Amino acid sequence: AERAEVITQLDRKVVELMLDTYHNWQDRKLAINLSGTSIIDPDLVDWLYDRLQNISGSDLDIYFELSELSVVRNLEAVTTFSRRVKELGHHIGVDHFGRSFSNFGYLKSLQPTYVKIDRAFTRELELGSKDAYFFVGSLRSVAHSLDIKVIGEGVEKQGQLSLFEELRVDGIQGYLIEQPKLMTSKF
Repeated sequence: AERAEVITQLDRKVVELMLDTYHNWQDRKLAINLSGTSIIDPDLVDWLYDRLQNISGSDLDIYFELSELSVVRNLEAVTTFSRRVKELGHHIGVDHFGRSFSNFGYLKSLQPTYVKIDRAFTRELELGSKDAYFFVGSLRSVAHSLDIKVIGEGVEKQGQLSLFEELRVDGIQGYLIEQPKLMTSKF
């Protein structure tokens, strides 16, 4: 219980910092990872909804990222959270897709803006895994039929990028494209 409380407090502090400083940034798109613990905490969800209402009308575009494991374990709470966030014009993304359950079924009810393929598949693709190739291709087909974007994680080499381009994913994330930036940087 103490660990859950600390994680929720940490998520709250991160969101506060982001929302209090975003006006200094050039890029108005922001991705914030939230823990499954925070999503099932009604107080935090209500607080977050109130904070988002206070910035309503700004040009800030927020993407809340939740791990696939958090989504599957808390599907009802995540679906409610997603609906509330989308009401205010923001987005949900599913992170580490394929690490846990790889259940395509919940994508229809949740309707995230995007799913990020877990970096383990990036490595497996590079090693020539036909299973990984089939998984990524199948996910892309299902996701695109639901108007969900697919992003490859952990892309560090040109060969990995080429594989994702061949599989026609919508985007990639990794050191090949850009290093993470410090909060003190003006995005």
